[in-house]
Amino acid sequence: MPGGSFVGALVSGYLTDKLGRRRAIQIGCLIWVIGSIISCAAQNIGMLIAGRFINGLSVGICSAQVPVYISELAPPSRRGRVVGSQQWAITWGILIMYYISYGCSFLEGPQAFRVPWALQMVPALILGLGLMFLPEVNLVYNTSGGKLLTPSTESQMACYSRSLGGDPSRFDPSPR
Repeated sequence: MPGGSFVGALVSGYLTDKLGRRRAIQIGCLIWVIGSIISCAAQNIGMLIAGRFINGLSVGICSAQVPVYISELAPPSRRGRVVGSQQWAITWGILIMYYISYGCSFLEGPQAFRVPWALQMVPALILGLGLMFLPEVNLVYNTSGGKLLTPSTESQMACYSRSLGGDPSRFDPSPR
């Protein structure tokens, strides 16, 4: 999984530039489901390693994009709390999965490992489907320097410019 996470983190920026953050996260969810299906259906160690590597790709993509996406959606006064809550939810998910895996260890045969790996698809499906109801964060270019900005960053920069006596029109978000 760490090798897949490394590759996924490297690919996530390119994927986001081409498709947007929301679509990149949805692709990460799809990749997670595919990796989980392969891990759950593993017939040998090679198939299990392949499934875990594919899951790692998803972890790399989503761990790089989800905190940025939710911080762009959140109001500036709550960004830290929202991103902190996301990490807290991940920690709870790890704990819950630990107990599910422990409970499944009492099952007989291969379902002892297949059930937990099948259940790990549920959060990915919820996230992937839930993103369909959330907006895409539109990135805009700053005309004064061609920098990529979010709408909230652009308005913050305009306010900062005004407070320094500058011209906020420098931060016009319309593309060149």
